[in-house]
Amino acid sequence: MAFDKQKDISTYSSGYGGGYGAYGWGYGGGWGGTTTSTQVRDILVGTLVIDLADAKKGQVIWRGMGVKEVDTQAKPEKRDKSISSAVNKIFKNYPPKAKS
Repeated sequence: MAFDKQKDISTYSSGYGGGYGAYGWGYGGGWGGTTTSTQVRDILVGTLVIDLADAKKGQVIWRGMGVKEVDTQAKPEKRDKSISSAVNKIFKNYPPKAKS
């Protein structure tokens, strides 16, 4: 398992708009606007690689990999459950499908 720090950049927009118009002779107008904010945070990303090797040939015959953000505040039990879930997801691709 390997860990890497990455930047998570999220941008949020909230818009509002409104207007008024035609009160009397030739009078009108409007207003509008948008608020945009960007949040940048450091996240820890874990990469889990599973290699199956042919011991006689000394070579990897299959590799599965999963990447996920790591919850650094999680309790050990939750982390164990996340790892088990990742392993199950990786092995859904095993055995590899034969090429036709």
